[in-house]
Amino acid sequence: RANDALRVNGSDLRCQVVGEGGNLGFTQLGRIEYALNGGHIHTDAIDNSGGVDCSDHEVNIKILLNAIVANGDMTDKQRNTLLAELTDTVASLVLKNNDLQTQALSISRSLSPQLLDLHARFIRHFESKGQLYRELEFLPTDKMLTERRAAQQGLTSPELCVLHAYSKITLYKTLLDADLPEEPYFINTILENYFPAPLPERFAEPIAQHRLHREIIATELTNLVVNHSGIVFVYLLEEETGQMAPDIVRAFMVAWEVFDMQHIWAEIEALDNQINAQVQLSLMREARQQIERASRWLLRHHRMPLDIANTINTLRPGVTQLAESLLNLIGSDDRDTLEKTAHNWQNAGVPLSFATRVANLVFLLSALDIVEVANTTEVKLENVAALHFMLGTRLKLHWLRDQIGELPRDNRWAALSRSSLRDELYRTHRELTTVILQTGTETLEPEAHLEAWMENSRTRLERCQQVLSEISHAEKPDLSMLSVALREIRNLL
Repeated sequence: RANDALRVNGSDLRCQVVGEGGNLGFTQLGRIEYALNGGHIHTDAIDNSGGVDCSDHEVNIKILLNAIVANGDMTDKQRNTLLAELTDTVASLVLKNNDLQTQALSISRSLSPQLLDLHARFIRHFESKGQLYRELEFLPTDKMLTERRAAQQGLTSPELCVLHAYSKITLYKTLLDADLPEEPYFINTILENYFPAPLPERFAEPIAQHRLHREIIATELTNLVVNHSGIVFVYLLEEETGQMAPDIVRAFMVAWEVFDMQHIWAEIEALDNQINAQVQLSLMREARQQIERASRWLLRHHRMPLDIANTINTLRPGVTQLAESLLNLIGSDDRDTLEKTAHNWQNAGVPLSFATRVANLVFLLSALDIVEVANTTEVKLENVAALHFMLGTRLKLHWLRDQIGELPRDNRWAALSRSSLRDELYRTHRELTTVILQTGTETLEPEAHLEAWMENSRTRLERCQQVLSEISHAEKPDLSMLSVALREIRNLL
């Protein structure tokens, strides 16, 4: 109490942003009070994480070089010279890591009101496992969460920082206990990329034998996944698919590579100080959603554990090819939506070509199904794609997809129902595409394939279209209506 006269309440601060240069500049309750009154603040752990990160890099590099010296492949003098040469590169890596972490928190904060129920489930999940104590972390009670919901407020940034930390800590421990850090794919990519140039080029074998390679891979993967997919990504996909965290991370890695997310993210970051920060966040949210959608698809449609390299090599060429011709393949309604989204971003300062690429992402998810159907049926990729999108337009499958996306997921069961319905729609669309390709002869054009199938299925098709028409006139189709619609579509198989 001796310093009470020097203390300031969070609600009394008149500055807009606070960065804590040392530990405990604020109490956690003070941070939350300041944030609830409009201030921008993280936590001392976030604001001071650079020093810890720098120490980790220093120690891990010295362990590597000391082993090389011990083997007689380098002298002490050469080691010391090399360490000095790495100073600026290591500093850049550390700054980048910390930039990505605060960037992730900015995205989480922008979504906080919409994700309040999901964050509440996340908190209760960790409480039930005895891994989180709400009172000790000053997280809101259920009553307080109800009040936040009524006020359309989400968790504050200091509260999100706590969940962000728990998400990373638990994922790291899970990965460290799994076989994943021993997989060659991660040793050849994640582990090598951790070390600054020229170390990977000169010392690939000693890096692979680093005595902390498991810990480095688990840490780097945890940062990559949580920073680019959010606090609840792993928890949500565990809940929706029943898969375990290591398999979710493998699916993330495939999605990251297949959709070239590293370059998309870099292009968004290159717009720093050129466009409004909120526009940048909207682009990042779209990229993040695509990672989630693609990861979910992989978890639903592929046997676990994924062969990461093989799956990437199977899917990426076709996805890349379809990305270049997507505008010519999708229906007019989807094309209008895509172009409107792209032009809105262009008006906000985003180059049109890149705005279009990001707007493409939601429609490009279908490329995963299209590539696999093409591989299974041995039909040309462009013909499968043309038929797939024509079918979606004729049967209003894309409208149904959008309606399912509007369903609430404010509790676990609603989230599971929505996820199940969406997955069933994608599966049905894929199966129908395959069935139609088997109608007629290989010489038929995609539209002729579709017309032949529609003629053969006329009676069932008329009933299906009647049901879809009735539901489309409802003010807001609910889960039961959309379930009936999907059942009628499945009857076409």
